[in-house]
Amino acid sequence: MKTIRDLLNDSDAIILPREECELLIALVLKKDRVFVLAHPEATLTSRQEKRVKRYFTRRIAHEPLALIAKNKEFFGRNFWINKHTLVPRPETELLVEKTWEYILSTLKFLEPSHASQSAHASFDGHVLLIDVGTGSGNILITLAREMEEKNISQKNVELVGVDISLGALRVARKNARKILSNTSPRFFHSDLLSALPRTLFQRTKRLILTANLPYLSRLRYENAPKDVRQYEPKSALVSGADGFSHYRTLFETLFEIEQKNILPHSVTLFLEIDPQQRALLREAVSRYFPRASLLFFQDLAHRFRIARIEIEKLP
Repeated sequence: MKTIRDLLNDSDAIILPREECELLIALVLKKDRVFVLAHPEATLTSRQEKRVKRYFTRRIAHEPLALIAKNKEFFGRNFWINKHTLVPRPETELLVEKTWEYILSTLKFLEPSHASQSAHASFDGHVLLIDVGTGSGNILITLAREMEEKNISQKNVELVGVDISLGALRVARKNARKILSNTSPRFFHSDLLSALPRTLFQRTKRLILTANLPYLSRLRYENAPKDVRQYEPKSALVSGADGFSHYRTLFETLFEIEQKNILPHSVTLFLEIDPQQRALLREAVSRYFPRASLLFFQDLAHRFRIARIEIEKLP
């Protein structure tokens, strides 16, 4: 039987960064990396040894660590992922942060009764929160969990996730069951908003829409790392020749709903985009909703990654 030290000195391990090898060994042992660092003399069974070597081989072939582990941390919580979903990125946490700040600062809360032992804040008026292209559900489920932890009643907040991939929806439902305590988002199989019941829009006063849709151009995709091209779903990454087809279609659909006079009076969108697409987004917003306001937020690399669009219809 080999020890952790032996495996770290294996020929395959030498090809990989040391930290990645330690994480893969920890994954097999169901321990954390600290254990691997602290116990190099620990022995593995032959089955564990073979599994570690398979993981090394997969990683050498550029399979992302997160897909080998089938989970990825996002906003401090572990989300189950697989080949049907994107690996959640740190940049998307900014989208969640800005959406959550908006929920807390803009929506009105009823003051809890001081006499109540289990006082809850609740939203003043019905709110519809839709996560378009929900994937693993990391955006929607994180926001739902934040509401739970802030003790905010969700009886007036409808949480909806949509995705064109049935495989992704299965992952999202599994993550919702694992992470949420008393909230059950509704998930719809839909190409953007096309298959959503229009009654959803008719019975809400305020719509908040989040989306991290595909935004790579074909050229950008062809030049993406092998980790991305070979293992993450192309349909969740590429959006036409210029990388903006999905968002363009989203605005067209919202405009069609607005023309039918069933779009809520208050609509706020939080979108993750390619920083090079700001001009394309301004053009789309101006074309379909010329009175809308548009604001961009920079990520940690100082690139304008998140956009907030507020559409206020005239009474």
